[in-house]
Amino acid sequence: MEYKILTNFLDKEINEDILKCMFSLKWIDGKIRSRSKDDTIRTSKVSFAIREDFKKEILKNIKEKIQRVNGSEFQLTMNSNGDFYKPHPDTDKKVKIPKIRQRKFTLVYYVFSEPKEFTGGDLIIYEKTNEEGKDYNENNFIKITPENNMLIMFPSEYWHEVKTVNNDGNLTNNRFT
Repeated sequence: MEYKILTNFLDKEINEDILKCMFSLKWIDGKIRSRSKDDTIRTSKVSFAIREDFKKEILKNIKEKIQRVNGSEFQLTMNSNGDFYKPHPDTDKKVKIPKIRQRKFTLVYYVFSEPKEFTGGDLIIYEKTNEEGKDYNENNFIKITPENNMLIMFPSEYWHEVKTVNNDGNLTNNRFT
């Protein structure tokens, strides 16, 4: 299974600035595509209002540490108490939206208050399978526990999920990506 984990991805000051920004954003329901409009598949909030200076800093670090970046799109996600996202890929060759069909890699960057005031929220990445009628091998996976300022990269075709987040529901104690 192909994936990469980078800890301490951004300078501490930038990480803290991004977190402060997360607290001031307007968040909308995360069920933005037909596949995710069902509460049994996904509960979370999203925002597309990432500041340009943050985008530049993130892309600069990605290019330094990973190279090969031919395009990007950003979506911020907030997971609060009870939020989850069932197994799904981030690309789909069958959809009509070109940017979704053309995705090659998914990058997940974690930012949250420390000490961590939530449990759960683990990222599970499943191995692909050739078994007829199955999209992924549910018995072969990696489990990544969120760490502040950590970036995970994996092929967008890999099925993955976010396990249920548990916290007190306070905005400052949420899990952000």
